[in-house]
Amino acid sequence: MRSYRRHDLAVLLGATVIALALAEIGARLLVVPSEVSGGRLLGLELPPLEAFPESLTAWDTSGEAAGRLFDGGPLTYGDLWGIHREDSLLGYTALENARSRHGWWQSNEVGARAKRTVSADADSRLLVFGESFAQASRVRQEDAWTSVLDSLCTELDVVNFGVDGYSMGQAYLRYRTLGPVLEHDVMLLMFAPSVDLWREVNTLRSLRGWIGVPLVPRFVLDGEELRVIETLYPDLESAIEENRGGISWRLHDHLSRHDRFYCPRLYGVPPILGDLVLYKAAAAGWCRASLLRRKSGLLKPDGEAARIVRAIFTDARVETQENGARFVLAIVPTRKDVEDRATNRRYAGALDELERLFCSENECIDLIDGLSSLSSRELDHGSDGTHYGPLANRRIAEIFASRFGCHEATNGLGGGPGP
Repeated sequence: MRSYRRHDLAVLLGATVIALALAEIGARLLVVPSEVSGGRLLGLELPPLEAFPESLTAWDTSGEAAGRLFDGGPLTYGDLWGIHREDSLLGYTALENARSRHGWWQSNEVGARAKRTVSADADSRLLVFGESFAQASRVRQEDAWTSVLDSLCTELDVVNFGVDGYSMGQAYLRYRTLGPVLEHDVMLLMFAPSVDLWREVNTLRSLRGWIGVPLVPRFVLDGEELRVIETLYPDLESAIEENRGGISWRLHDHLSRHDRFYCPRLYGVPPILGDLVLYKAAAAGWCRASLLRRKSGLLKPDGEAARIVRAIFTDARVETQENGARFVLAIVPTRKDVEDRATNRRYAGALDELERLFCSENECIDLIDGLSSLSSRELDHGSDGTHYGPLANRRIAEIFASRFGCHEATNGLGGGPGP
């Protein structure tokens, strides 16, 4: 009897080895070369991934955005995203006195998105900080909500310091440098919870597919106190030099401690076992599942990202008041948020809970009602199918104009004034 069992076990073991060998051979036949990884299997990038591919150069916004045309000519990334320079504190920031190819994006002497210098004799001044929704990415300069608001509120000097891709931490750090030197009455910080929270726990944007972006700073909490984790390299060139061919131990340590989207299995493979395509596919699948779990927890009010953002808002409010100004938090939904709130109660409830938390402690302008009142045509897209288009940008401007009591504010499209 025992001999039969040993025989059956041997047969089973042999069959398993043969099946795995055949699967390995089949997987190898399906792998295609990739510039950023050890190969691509059915769309899955296999380790080791290259955080800094050999073809990578400094972030170039002069390149043409495929398929995006303006007056017969291709738009550039600068037209759509803005033009940036590296910054040792912020990772990157808006380049001063710059203009994109078609003039869709233009900056003034202080790096604000504007065609004119900061007015010296304004009755009052609003400084806007935040990310792409604050900057009003993907639309022409004159269609950006800050440009429209500036035209609606002639007594208000609107200065747009939003930068595409920023975290709230970067936006707050930028205010720290500009707030004390620019006299202002209001500091408006724009926040899109559903797409912004992940950036508070990320330092290397390429881990989320943004190849070529320099390392960025982030905040961590020591008890109840915020502490900034500075960028590891002074510029992208230094990062590329140290990590060409694989992530260095120094960067590995930094990411392991401060980047919640870093999965070491994706960026290195063990000897022998790491030569197997099946192992690489399993490691990539495990990391993908792990990152999805992390992403699904971002909207939790007691999660790390939400707690950091809450502390940033508190410190920004205190610092704004010390500068003699008023702090206003603007909560902006994405177009998908507006659509999903009507059909996904659980998702809507999670966003509402976050907004109640943040707005209970700060003067808050929630744009959801004003944007939800728009028709599908009026709730338009930017030129690349993301963010908001000219009509929705105008509605956002009208909501702010009404809230700030501008004399020339009108109801415009979408019904009555916003909240």
